Amino acid sequence: MESSLVAIALLIATLVLALGAFALYSVSFSHQYYTVSVQEYLIGVSKLISIEVSQPTYAGIPPSYNYFNVSYVMWIQSPTKTVTVVAFVASPQPNPYIFPSSAQNASLFTSSLNGYSSLSSFNLNAIVYLPQGGQPLANIHAVAYNVSSNSTYVLSAVVRPSQIIMLWLLYYYDGKWYRLDYVYLSPFSSGIGVYIISGNGVYKGYSGALNNPAPHIYLSQTGFQLGMWFKAINMQQSPTPLLNATFIPTGNSVGKKFSVILYTQGSSVYVNVYESGLLSYNQTKLLYNNLKAGQPYFINFTSGSQLLLSQVAEFTIYDKQGKLLNSSVMILPSEINGYTLILTFGSKTISNGIYQAFIETIRNKQGTNSFWNVSNIAIYNGPLYNNTYLYYWTIAHDQNLYALAYWYFVWPYNNPPPQVPGVLWYWPSGKSNYPNVYYIPEKGNNTYVIG
Repeated sequence: MESSLVAIALLIATLVLALGAFALYSVSFSHQYYTVSVQEYLIGVSKLISIEVSQPTYAGIPPSYNYFNVSYVMWIQSPTKTVTVVAFVASPQPNPYIFPSSAQNASLFTSSLNGYSSLSSFNLNAIVYLPQGGQPLANIHAVAYNVSSNSTYVLSAVVRPSQIIMLWLLYYYDGKWYRLDYVYLSPFSSGIGVYIISGNGVYKGYSGALNNPAPHIYLSQTGFQLGMWFKAINMQQSPTPLLNATFIPTGNSVGKKFSVILYTQGSSVYVNVYESGLLSYNQTKLLYNNLKAGQPYFINFTSGSQLLLSQVAEFTIYDKQGKLLNSSVMILPSEINGYTLILTFGSKTISNGIYQAFIETIRNKQGTNSFWNVSNIAIYNGPLYNNTYLYYWTIAHDQNLYALAYWYFVWPYNNPPPQVPGVLWYWPSGKSNYPNVYYIPEKGNNTYVIG
């Protein structure tokens, strides 16, 4: 009897253990099957997601243009009703393991006939997983946007050169966030940058006949200065013009017509002064012989009796940091008294780029400080800074300057214009509280290069 009871007890225990093992096996198998099915579903969704973007539009951010506002039209298609987007700017190379930071510098907008509207966002603080194996990718704290499938949005970001824009496409499923895909955009490989001219048409420094009164650039023996920022791009072994300034006598002036030409050849920049006539004058000097490709330089030349430079001109060249690299003095064919100018900047070859230029004239020695301040502003602010307001302020506060002309050839947007007028401020004869303004037209078209 006792042996029968023991046998029955052993049988029951064996059945209980067997049922327990079967239950554990069933739970384990069910979990594995569920995990595999989730993984297959998420991978399937990720394969059906697609995103298309337009070419970028952009605008440089003044005054230094080290950063750009970049915008894309973006269209997302997904088999799900919505997908979550995390957009952020990263540097420097695309990488699936670049994660969003606190400064994302990228936002999504919707567009309508009334303009752009910010898309509703939320703060996402969660662990993000990969569909493959459900492995955790990152614990992120980022601004995210829910977007509808088959819809169009505007992506806007602030970037600097070499940076990219990353887009994470996330999907919330069964209590977890999964990154189904990622996309990166490289704005600067699409030609984004600040445009500067490589060459332009012709600017006549006067309107109408030469003996007409202002507006025109009038150069007297008291003093004048011409300054310009340029960039060496390609080191051509043949001479390539930087500036052609032809000085023309006006009215009853007995001076001689002559030209000052700045040109580069290889890594050198030269100055050529010549006058064509019966007694022709032609002189060339090396100004600097160590130009570096991709580097900006500032050149100016000055002449006038108030500056102790009567019938001579002093040429100087500076680097981007404002360091004087060299200077040279050259004799002019005639004293500059009662002259105007015809100007051409650069050339049609992509050898050099021109950022900006100015010409100023002085009435008397009392204007010396303001006179030199014009070139100091250009050197201190660098090649990209738009000095229009500062130059107007300078001449508006000192009637000892006669005139100031300015050309700003920097274009920080898409589609630069074919022509850029110069602006001329000058004090009229008689009493006036403010200088007059005249826009110097350009005859011909510009050629541009990314600066």
